[in-house]
Amino acid sequence: MQTSAQKVIQDLTNRVQAEKEELEQLERERDLWKYNAQMNDKEALRGNERKKNIMKKGGPLCYFCNKNHVPSLCRTYPDGISRQKSLENQGKCIKCLKIGHQNGDNFCEKHHIVCRTCQQSHVKAVCPILYPKKDTPPKILRARRRSLIRAQKKKDFQEPENKHEQLTSTKAPCQENWSDF
Repeated sequence: MQTSAQKVIQDLTNRVQAEKEELEQLERERDLWKYNAQMNDKEALRGNERKKNIMKKGGPLCYFCNKNHVPSLCRTYPDGISRQKSLENQGKCIKCLKIGHQNGDNFCEKHHIVCRTCQQSHVKAVCPILYPKKDTPPKILRARRRSLIRAQKKKDFQEPENKHEQLTSTKAPCQENWSDF
């Protein structure tokens, strides 16, 4: 016969185990969702012969660890900085992921590529903002996101190149409104 304290401990242990299993299930579903999103991403599939050929052969798919999984789900190199170092060690470019020119703008066919998240010149899979180190404090992550949002807003609200066009386009509707009176 169990004492009431033992029953409480057993009940708590069961609850913790159930919560742990539920969390693991959610993580598996999240990983599957990310994988499906990656596979459905037109940009990721368009024109990437390496991925198509490797998927047909059943060989490695990840650019970072050369194992058979989607690069964005790489657990060997989970953060952007370690992924960049992996590419560097393999002699690959962080813009086009090809071997041979290691980020030389003059030689890379994708020298114009810009990450939409951090505005740096690299592919999305190596972005240190999208894929931060796990031990990065939340305060730093929030600060990075805020600075990115500010930079994006600043970019969105920059003055147009032709100020004359801006003035004429804003005056036209006002003149129409005043002429109605």
